[in-house]
Amino acid sequence: MDKKKIIKTIANIGILAVVMVVGFYVGSFVSNRNKDEGKTRIAGNATQYAEDRDYSDIEESPNIAVPGYEKLDFKAGQTKQTVKLYNPKENTCYFKMSLVLDGEVIWTSDLLEPGMAFEEIELDRPLDAGEYKGVLLKYDCFSLKDQHQFNGAEIKVDIEVK
Repeated sequence: MDKKKIIKTIANIGILAVVMVVGFYVGSFVSNRNKDEGKTRIAGNATQYAEDRDYSDIEESPNIAVPGYEKLDFKAGQTKQTVKLYNPKENTCYFKMSLVLDGEVIWTSDLLEPGMAFEEIELDRPLDAGEYKGVLLKYDCFSLKDQHQFNGAEIKVDIEVK
């Protein structure tokens, strides 16, 4: 066989191998993305879903501890805000929290496991400087076992934006 033909054949095999590897990774990514559609994300972990957790041995309590806050301090003109919103560790449910300002939802969380906290949130829009009185902090509570919704709670909190 001619030396040029051998080199050309090896080059073609190499190109084919690269195309197959790239195709495998792209296909794997698309397959995993589709597999996760419709699942409920757990806050703070982009690859963890409530449906993949095994809480079958947890005895769910009808008592849910809901933290109260008098005031939240936010920075004007920015969407990222530093906060400390948490789900008490003694709870046996997920929290999904929302901030509602004058009927407008300005932030909604993913599910938050017991014992975990948000230390930073991203609002849907920045707020102007000022005091916002009686903003609703909504708690929607969900079963750890199958994510069915329990009763929730709403508290009023003031937001001071500087």
